[in-house]
Amino acid sequence: MTKGILGALLLLMFLLQGVTQAQTASEKPQRLFFGQKSKINGYAITQVASLGGYFEQNFTVGLGLEQVLGHRWNRWVHTGIGFGVNNYELADQLLVIPVYAELRGYVMDYVVSPHYALGLGYGFATADPPSGITKAYGGVMLHPLLGITLGQGKKAQFHVEAGYRFQDIRYVKEYTWSPDVDEIKIQYRRLLIRLGVQFNFFSPD
Repeated sequence: MTKGILGALLLLMFLLQGVTQAQTASEKPQRLFFGQKSKINGYAITQVASLGGYFEQNFTVGLGLEQVLGHRWNRWVHTGIGFGVNNYELADQLLVIPVYAELRGYVMDYVVSPHYALGLGYGFATADPPSGITKAYGGVMLHPLLGITLGQGKKAQFHVEAGYRFQDIRYVKEYTWSPDVDEIKIQYRRLLIRLGVQFNFFSPD
């Protein structure tokens, strides 16, 4: 896991360096949406997520789909509400539904810019009776992220971002061959990679 995180960070640093050099070489860099003439005041981001990490000494991968609706205050500060559905292990049917507040912002005012995002909220776990999970309880969810934004127009832009997802859940598992009942607590710590498209909404003239 450590090697994977270091590799992702090195790749991100390489991309940032290339973007910075390309923008420095350009005499007239193309601005994004954050100048004085910008009238963007709302946005919607649709994202697919990969959640990779170790569980019981085995590396597993989960998938997710998330949506964020927000408001732009300035280039550095965007606030939004996110929700979605995550599966932390493809081998089972245990789903987690995150609901969270998200803060994000852009480092540079160009078509290609690094960005940050920080989400904090609660993940609601769902039961899976066929597999013996009769009750499920959610917990606190947190994710810090760094990424690159590609904005080729004023109505849509694309995101690639990576970070870490922290999610606590617990569930009750029953067995058909035994009267025993187990209460299991899980602290997911996953490398989170998200690909997303953002649609911007403009204030009227």
